[in-house]
Amino acid sequence: MTQSELVQLPWNANMAVMQKLLLESSFVLSDLHTPSPQELAKSDPPPTTTVSLQANYPQPKRMSFVVDGHVLTLDVQSLQIEVEGANVGQVTINRTLVLQGINDPNLQPAFEELIKMLHNSD
Repeated sequence: MTQSELVQLPWNANMAVMQKLLLESSFVLSDLHTPSPQELAKSDPPPTTTVSLQANYPQPKRMSFVVDGHVLTLDVQSLQIEVEGANVGQVTINRTLVLQGINDPNLQPAFEELIKMLHNSD
């Protein structure tokens, strides 16, 4: 089951919280690699809760990534980073290209700070 939630920052949002989440996400994206067979096998555990950040672009954005030590330039329409679940740091580009990013231990706390801020601003 998938549930999507559009995040709209309130006018009085703490931008430092959002900047921290973006910074931690950029660490995940800074060094991607093709998942090994062991990592791919790990991606089919019994169903668990998975939380991902996703960005969708109305027009493709040209982006460059370091993948397996080489620069890969793509036109990106969607980018997804797993924050909680079996494959934290897994990155899906354009819903088809699955890569493993750095498993940044600060990503989930940064995400939780954002959720807390959003719920406290209601």
